Amino acid sequence: MWLIFILMILTPASAQDIYIAVYNEAGFTKPVDLVFNDQLGLVVVEQDGKVWTLNGEKELLLDISSSIVTGSEMGLLGIEFHPQFASNGRFYLDFTRDNPRRTVIAEFTYDNAVDTSSEQVLLEVSQPYSNHNAGDLEFGPDGMLYVTMGDGGSGGDPLGHGQNAETLLGSILRINVTEPEAYSIPSDNPFVGHPSYREEIYAYGLRNPWKISFDPIHNYLIVADVGQNAIEEVNTVESGKNYGWNTMEGDQCFVENCDPSGLELPFTQYSHTVGTSVTGGYTITNPTSVMYGQYIFGDFSTGKIFSFDMDNLEGDYIELVDTNYLISTFGQTPSGDIIFADYAQGREGAGKIYILETGTTSVTHTTQESPQTTSPGQTTTGNSTSTVLSTNAEANSPRIMLIAILPITYRRKCSEK
Repeated sequence: MWLIFILMILTPASAQDIYIAVYNEAGFTKPVDLVFNDQLGLVVVEQDGKVWTLNGEKELLLDISSSIVTGSEMGLLGIEFHPQFASNGRFYLDFTRDNPRRTVIAEFTYDNAVDTSSEQVLLEVSQPYSNHNAGDLEFGPDGMLYVTMGDGGSGGDPLGHGQNAETLLGSILRINVTEPEAYSIPSDNPFVGHPSYREEIYAYGLRNPWKISFDPIHNYLIVADVGQNAIEEVNTVESGKNYGWNTMEGDQCFVENCDPSGLELPFTQYSHTVGTSVTGGYTITNPTSVMYGQYIFGDFSTGKIFSFDMDNLEGDYIELVDTNYLISTFGQTPSGDIIFADYAQGREGAGKIYILETGTTSVTHTTQESPQTTSPGQTTTGNSTSTVLSTNAEANSPRIMLIAILPITYRRKCSEK
């Protein structure tokens, strides 16, 4: 058998070289969140309930699998560390429990280890269906904790949560967790004092905001909202704004003869001819990168990775590369570069962490098969794919050069997507 080394030189429209390399060889089962912590290193969340650290060795930080419900888009979905974690050891998880089915936001405490008995439930939100749980957590530059909530699930938002600010579903929440074991509502939240809106809501009208991130260069809160029938969208989110679901999907009417007045439209979107399940990412903050200031995001179902120049919200996205990975989550290294996780199951080499390199250093890749599967918050369609990077038909097609063929104990199939 043989191992084939291939050098991938990608030439996107902006003419810089892009590479994808293995960031860590350790495999994970259904990875859904990647967060760096100064004390713990890279923290990887698995949907089935385990949290791992990668600080040299792969070590289990926490296992709550016996106390949550998984399947469909439920499970352990997000983690975030308190800005003063080094001194208070506090961090937060978003997960699903049943009887009744609900999203739980809970606080835990780390002191050289995590004691599961330290769990303090801060917030519980009833979930009528098993999908559209969203589940991302991010501290903003204001020190507040932002929480994404899907519309409650099924298809088309049958219960009308997206346009109903009396429920926490279909929204981004903003809460204050300065004091341990509880949360309060920030006094400057947009609906404080409103007689019928939930005061935790920062913005609403969202379907399944699977991933959010803060862009410190442009001072944006960016949310990627997974679409229904036609459009995947990415928005900059502002306090009190309505992002349209389920009146609209992207910039198109979802209900007949809709009225778009007062609704916020995405700064970029793509149709289901391109991909069917957007995964939000991060803005590159590495000042040495040729892509500094560009927002990187992807599509779970196709493995495509895109960039958007946040200096020009009137512009369009660029397709950087078409991969075979099931991109369930992105992360950002301390240096400001972008990593991502492959969610795929049931094949050799699946579940690894990869890094998007935007310099000029050559890297090698091995080909691999990748049967499609389903990620929480995402929808998979189409046939399985089988190369690490496959050629695009447009100007940003990679140039592929065969470097070497070496003997090894197996050989994987290589074909174009």
